[in-house]
Amino acid sequence: MLRAFAHFRPPPAWLALAVLPVAWVLGARGEVLGVSCMDLVGHLSCLLHASLGEPFTTTMVAWPQGADLLAINGGWLDIFLGAPLVDLVGVGGAYNAVFGLYVLLAGVGGAVLARALGASRGPALVAGLLLQLDGFLLRSLNDGRLEQGALGLVALALAGAVVVWRRPGPGTVLGTGLAGALVVYASWELAMFLGAAVLLLAPFLASAGRPAGAWRRWALALGVAVLVAGPWVLVFLHHAGPVRDLHEGRGALEDAHIASVGLLTWLAGVRAANPPALALLAVLALPWTLRPEDRRLGLGVVSVILLALVLALGPDPGWRQPGDLPLLRGLGPFRAFLHLPFLGWFHTPDRLLCAWSLAAPVAAALLLERVRPVRHGARLAGALGVLMVGSAVGETFLGRYWPRGGYHVPDHPGLAALAGLPGREPILDLPPHTHRVRVLPYQAEQLGHRRPIPYHMTNPALTKDIITPMVEEEPFFSWFGAIEAGRPPPAPFSEEYLRRLRRRGFRYLVLDVPQLRPPDRSRTVAAMRRALGRPMLDDDGRWLCWELPEVDQTSR
Repeated sequence: MLRAFAHFRPPPAWLALAVLPVAWVLGARGEVLGVSCMDLVGHLSCLLHASLGEPFTTTMVAWPQGADLLAINGGWLDIFLGAPLVDLVGVGGAYNAVFGLYVLLAGVGGAVLARALGASRGPALVAGLLLQLDGFLLRSLNDGRLEQGALGLVALALAGAVVVWRRPGPGTVLGTGLAGALVVYASWELAMFLGAAVLLLAPFLASAGRPAGAWRRWALALGVAVLVAGPWVLVFLHHAGPVRDLHEGRGALEDAHIASVGLLTWLAGVRAANPPALALLAVLALPWTLRPEDRRLGLGVVSVILLALVLALGPDPGWRQPGDLPLLRGLGPFRAFLHLPFLGWFHTPDRLLCAWSLAAPVAAALLLERVRPVRHGARLAGALGVLMVGSAVGETFLGRYWPRGGYHVPDHPGLAALAGLPGREPILDLPPHTHRVRVLPYQAEQLGHRRPIPYHMTNPALTKDIITPMVEEEPFFSWFGAIEAGRPPPAPFSEEYLRRLRRRGFRYLVLDVPQLRPPDRSRTVAAMRRALGRPMLDDDGRWLCWELPEVDQTSR
């Protein structure tokens, strides 16, 4: 795709943009890059489902009805890219590969965007490195939100929009359309931002001059994007429509309040990670550093990033935290934003700060470009560029955004043994849970045993809860609940309890001991061993697995 941007021919020095992603992926040493959290496990789980041939509607979770994953996940490009690698390098290795690719694309996209706005190759390289070290980008990737890490594609699409407007070239039109389409596949939130940004910037770009055929070239690029991504948008809306309201009410406002930022905390990088400090300061110099032909466009860029910052304050603006300005509480423009069709699905105001993540590195590159013509300017620009990148590396370390292998995919011997047993019947994890945080370990362990489970850690409104009815109907759970709580069981244990579970389709019963309350663990394990006998799989007493007894087929 980059060849389509024929105006930009990456010099050998741009190989430096591969240093950070390669170093981070190799430095993971078999661990998954990022921190243990729901989003990370969710993306790993989607990678597993896709590699098994169930990318969207799967019965691997929420068994037996299954779950519609397409409406749950915010982006699918990372899944499409990583799924073919799962059988080669494992789920964690596939995730890391996409992580590194997105960091590489961020570097290339930042450099190309800087070139489109007048930076020469050296300053553009600095812009690419600064975007790779951006706090928003790295926080999103580290927290398992790979879809928000596709900023490089947004940068390529924006760069293409500028170049397509100003000069003819079928390759650039095609590349711009493809970049825009890939943004749609990567993240519906970033796609909404890209569309809004182009609409807001278009009048400023047009006011500086309308080259012959500019609107036609834009229309052709848009046509390419619609042709490639349009069917995907229709499929997404078809899946999301039945489970998501156009206006999601008070719950959406509460989510937006939580995901808002205070102005001062964002500037200090306390809550919502910001661009590197020197790049952020370079934004102030934009009126001086922009070329004359770009100044009206620059006015549009400043308008977009200021609007993004105002919206990021959320429905309850504040200095240090949302809502700490009583006179403005409830008056944030984001409240009106939430009442617009489809935009009401966007509950995370802080993600709009990606506008600053794109603008700041380019502003830094333009500042370096402005310095170059002065006396000893080349050396000064080089030293300033090294200082910008070096300080960004330091900030990334101090801000704890430096990517490291921080999550280990469960792979204890019991899971590997369970994966190798015959049949693909589902397993039932104990103790039974419905809260998505408590279900998280069960779905994480599924990455190892790869068998269906009746749990799913997503919003209960999106999947049918079969655990609660089963707990109420099956006598086994009355017995288990009593021994877990230290009460006398309502009736003596009967092997018929297990046969009833087998008739429901389960084959293996697993006790995840760390999921029990510490005071109850030894008592519950001892009672299970007495009632069910010796477990077929035992991971040092922390994870126990029994096979449910066979049932007479005629009694089903």
